Amino acid sequence: MQQRKLLSRQPGQGVTEYIINVALIAIAAIDVYQASAGG
Repeated sequence: MQQRKLLSRQPGQGVTEYIINVALIAIAAIDVYQASAGG
């Protein structure tokens, strides 16, 4: 049973996941901002 490897964070992988999450949130925020600002 090596499925527990998915729950444990690998060194360096957390940074990439963090950057991806921030990028997705930023894109979503900009999209909502442009939608609201554009009318």
